[in-house]
Amino acid sequence: MDIQEKIAEIFYENIAETLQLDQAHVAAHPELRLRGDLGMESIQYFSLIAALETELDIELQYNEFRDEASSITAGIEYVLKIYNTQQHE
Repeated sequence: MDIQEKIAEIFYENIAETLQLDQAHVAAHPELRLRGDLGMESIQYFSLIAALETELDIELQYNEFRDEASSITAGIEYVLKIYNTQQHE
């Protein structure tokens, strides 16, 4: 599993668990917007950020993450960029 797949898996698992959705549905629709389509609230963002930080050993800023991660796909791309900056320059 490469790092992008690992990041995606963290997104899918956390979103499915936090929002009580089917993980396969979440994974099949990476275009879903976190706020607009899924209705994520602040506490749910914090849960996702905490999972990403713990699993990937990175630091994410809440406001920047919320702004950049408009959809699941955008979030994965943003976290990959941060990971590469912080871990593997």
